[in-house]
Amino acid sequence: MAAPKSKRDILRRSKEREQKMRKFRLGGGFLLVAIIVGSFLGLLNWNFFCFNTVIVAGETNENKEAIQTYVLESIAGRYLGVVPKDSVFFLRKKILAEAVKHHFPRLKDVQVSLPELNTLKISVEDKEAKLVWCDGQDGKKSGHCYYLNEDGEVYSEAPNFSEAVMTEIIAPLPELPIGKIVLASSTVEKIQVLASAGGRLLNGLPGGYAPDLVSWQPLTAGDWAGRVADREGRVWRILFNEKSKAADLVGGLGSILKNETFLTDWSRQKGRLEYIDLRFPQKIFYRFIQ
Repeated sequence: MAAPKSKRDILRRSKEREQKMRKFRLGGGFLLVAIIVGSFLGLLNWNFFCFNTVIVAGETNENKEAIQTYVLESIAGRYLGVVPKDSVFFLRKKILAEAVKHHFPRLKDVQVSLPELNTLKISVEDKEAKLVWCDGQDGKKSGHCYYLNEDGEVYSEAPNFSEAVMTEIIAPLPELPIGKIVLASSTVEKIQVLASAGGRLLNGLPGGYAPDLVSWQPLTAGDWAGRVADREGRVWRILFNEKSKAADLVGGLGSILKNETFLTDWSRQKGRLEYIDLRFPQKIFYRFIQ
């Protein structure tokens, strides 16, 4: 007949069973977590949830194949060596769009979307050139030319044409100017407006000298000079200050070019003008070469 178990033996064996059950539950929990994590990683690495096509849409002067290649390289590889960067679950649209804009400075806007599960669409829009800034001095180019957008940002190198195809600024530029804002947006607007209106108004001057606004140059204290050249090879200037309103500048230039006293002086001096000064509110000055 078996000896009756003591209370101590019963408690010890009960404790041992509890420890075994705890270890079993802990091991089962680890196994379950491993199965879940493994399944999730397997799901992430399944090609069905990874991008296999990149489409670049929109009108741009950038090389679309270069954009496509850059995007594919950006989403290649893995996070922590485990999670694929091209997974649809881990696509960071804003970060990718900003990276593309930074790498291709001609782009004004980049939008990233998923028209289909495995397709990444990159919609791009170019910055619009408002001015060309050429390195140089006194109307003579001596270096590279660059496009400026409406914000006054230098965003791309421009061809150095022998004849201006759009409004040009000729003045020294900082080294490596791409990506730098070199003009206030309001100044860009004023130069554009004056260049457009000035060309039209100058054509109305008598004498057949055909004066034409050829370039712009910054002076000091916010003053600017527009260089006007005629078919006789003579050069004179239109002066303005960037604090003036664009409408006031155009109105002032139009009023002086139609003023009877000015037109009489223009004809008598045969167009030998030195400058028209629009820098002062309510006042316009001009001077002919004596």
